[in-house]
Amino acid sequence: QFLDEELNTSIEEFKEGTKTVNQVANNVNAAIKNAKNDFNDMIDKANSDFDISAQLAIKNATSSATSVVNQGKADMEAMVAEVEGELDELKIADFDIDVKSFGAKGDGSTDDTVAIQNAIDYCIENKKRLYISTGEYMISPSRGIDEPFPVRKGEGLFIEGSIDLSLSKDAILRLKNNDRVDPSLLTIRNCSNVSINGGKFIGDKHTHLGTAGEGGGLIGISCCNYVYLDNIIISSAWGDGMHCYSSNSLDGNLVSSNIFMNNIISTDNGRQGLTL
Repeated sequence: QFLDEELNTSIEEFKEGTKTVNQVANNVNAAIKNAKNDFNDMIDKANSDFDISAQLAIKNATSSATSVVNQGKADMEAMVAEVEGELDELKIADFDIDVKSFGAKGDGSTDDTVAIQNAIDYCIENKKRLYISTGEYMISPSRGIDEPFPVRKGEGLFIEGSIDLSLSKDAILRLKNNDRVDPSLLTIRNCSNVSINGGKFIGDKHTHLGTAGEGGGLIGISCCNYVYLDNIIISSAWGDGMHCYSSNSLDGNLVSSNIFMNNIISTDNGRQGLTL
């Protein structure tokens, strides 16, 4: 009986010990699990902090690089503008007359028709070369080449004698808004040995005040011999970008000949880029 009691007591103690061991094991496992979760949380937070830091670093680096690129671009544009300005000055110096010396403004609002016409007439009469520097020159329209020749009234530009005319690549001759059925900007007529190089001739196709007609043109040539047009951009004429054809002339010559056109862009015109 004594031995039985001792054995039972030992069994109960063993059971209690087993419970204690199991409890300790459970606690240890729980602690390990908690530690693992805490470690994973720390890793996630570290990764998150790293990502934020990396993103900030990338953002700052990108912003800095963009700033450097933009500054470099601005410096380059300033250098190009300076060089182009110097080239413009050299071209002006190389030519005898600049239209601005005759009062042309080139400010995009002043009507420069008369000033430029006076410069053209002076250069033809005195055998001078004419330069139109950078700017936007507003020109009143004349009638298209017709019979009889239209009489000048401060409307349109006319070349009626030998001349060497050069325009800056940023010089614009723009036709003022009008309601004519045949608006023309520049008419070259009854002359020979005319050279025009550079610039932009722009019409009022998109802002025209009338709806009738499709005549006129930005550059018209009539009864001429040896006319050279080079490196010119023509656009948005109500009628033709350019036209070249026969008409009455002072000396009876009804045909234009030896008309040379090189590197001409004539686009977005109401009728045709070129009419012959």
